[in-house]
Amino acid sequence: MQNIGIIMKVIWRSYQGKDRKCNNDYGIFCNYSNCYIFIIGDAKEEIESQNFIKYILEVIAKELYSENRNILSILQHAKESYVREVGMPNKLPNQMASLHILIVNKENFQTQSFNLGDCRFGHKTNNEWKWLTEPHVVSGLEHYVTQSFRTKKSIGEICKQEFILDKTESYCLGSDGYWKENMNQSDDHSQLLILELDVETLETSNTTINFSIF
Repeated sequence: MQNIGIIMKVIWRSYQGKDRKCNNDYGIFCNYSNCYIFIIGDAKEEIESQNFIKYILEVIAKELYSENRNILSILQHAKESYVREVGMPNKLPNQMASLHILIVNKENFQTQSFNLGDCRFGHKTNNEWKWLTEPHVVSGLEHYVTQSFRTKKSIGEICKQEFILDKTESYCLGSDGYWKENMNQSDDHSQLLILELDVETLETSNTTINFSIF
């Protein structure tokens, strides 16, 4: 457990399923001067996607430090930066990922939520998670994602919502492996939990390598 001088308890948990080749979920927490930022990303199951999702989310996190938070332009810049980093615009890997971003005002906990894909944001009520955002999936075919961050196509349609965090409640950003299987408990999922808003700690599992702090 690491003390980072914030006023909430944040927990990152990430598990690779036993039948998965790799874990391509990634989480980021930012403690900036006027806001907290939480980001979760879920890329497709390929070894190369691990570097992709880490690179994209870290670019987004650094860009969000700016007061001018135009999410679409930030995502576009992240995409262009990745193309330059790969250095093969004519042979660009067909990467795609789901992203969910929370920007929390430190003074009043006013929160902006930006969702692209099938990660979700929710809060715990009566010991169960109630999801506050809807995933971009086809009803009845939850594995079919209709919007995502893509390298070879235009960036999908971003869903923006606003909330005010309640200090008495717990919150969660979850990958699809968590919210889909929370009832059936899949072994392949990631959670970025926001708990106990008066505690100043960050906690991650000992095996976690897919998480960054800014």
